[in-house]
Amino acid sequence: MSASVIKETQGDQVANELERQIGSGLLVPGRKLPSVRELAAQFKVSCQVIESAFAVLEGRHLILRRPRVGIYVNPDAFAPSKREFCLLRLLNGVRLADYTERMLSISDLMVWRGCNLSIRSISDRNYSRGILLYELEKLRQAHVDCLLVYNPSLREEDIPELEKMPFPVVFLGDSIPDACLGKVANQIVEETADRAKAMVAAAARCGYHNAVLVGGPLSKYYCQVMQAAGVAAAKDAGLGFRYVELEEEGCENVTDLAVIRRQCVEQILAGGKADILLLDGYKQLGLFIEALAAKGLTVGRDIGILGDGEMCPGTIFLQSDYIALSVEIMRLISELAAAPERPLGRVVLPGFILRTPLLIGGVPQPARPAKGKRHEKRS
Repeated sequence: MSASVIKETQGDQVANELERQIGSGLLVPGRKLPSVRELAAQFKVSCQVIESAFAVLEGRHLILRRPRVGIYVNPDAFAPSKREFCLLRLLNGVRLADYTERMLSISDLMVWRGCNLSIRSISDRNYSRGILLYELEKLRQAHVDCLLVYNPSLREEDIPELEKMPFPVVFLGDSIPDACLGKVANQIVEETADRAKAMVAAAARCGYHNAVLVGGPLSKYYCQVMQAAGVAAAKDAGLGFRYVELEEEGCENVTDLAVIRRQCVEQILAGGKADILLLDGYKQLGLFIEALAAKGLTVGRDIGILGDGEMCPGTIFLQSDYIALSVEIMRLISELAAAPERPLGRVVLPGFILRTPLLIGGVPQPARPAKGKRHEKRS
């Protein structure tokens, strides 16, 4: 059976030509169109053909009818439309839940004007290949210009499914599986080393001498970067330094979390000198404070705490301004959405985050060593 061919009507032909003239600026948006009779004479067609063409253009939102006034080119015709971006959060752990909000400055309308950003989430408990594929199918139908994926829960075998999407996909943050580093087409990360350097520098400025950086497992690449940067920064500042792993994934409740943190504090105190704990991204700092109090230590007097995830009385809060980073991320993903055939590769953004230490609820006093004893440097 031969395929049928639908021929353009005269009305379609006139409509297409008028659309071309509107798009090229020959017919200016907001201006009144010539009358039906004038256009019929211009195109050498009947008035009915012009009316048919107007119906087509009205359906394309290119013209506006104003009763008893005339027909005008829609002022919004061919106006640049907002790009549609979607953030897919694959969440894992309480302290990571708001990372993308800060990294992208989602609450700052100045950064995100000119585009629409929707957010979808899959919790760590619900994350499965089936759920992921279901969400991706819904995104295919949503016609987004670019998908942003925050990926602490992402599994290596699922990355190809994301890269099959009919629009660019950008992986945000430094939690992508180590085996895939450098393999994905588009990845944007902050310079992880900057976090450790800022924490060590703040501890040194506040007069502390022996810092312990509490971070994630060293089996993760970004934790290795944090450890190496902390060691180097502490050496330059003349501080003793240790890195202690704290794995909290799988904690079901606050009670479990308190037990794990108490064990971590015991490990820190048994491991050598420590007068300040540097907590990378942790919330619920009160659990650390309670664990230290159980060992007879008062935060702000006997030992310091510096964190960037939560303000807590007696601690130092490392306030982070992500605006410059967010603006740069917005620029990069906009360029990618406009030219998806040119991948970003792995983009590391150093020096974009401004970090300022704030003393919360009084000035913490660093623990003073006993006279005659030298400070011990650990690495």
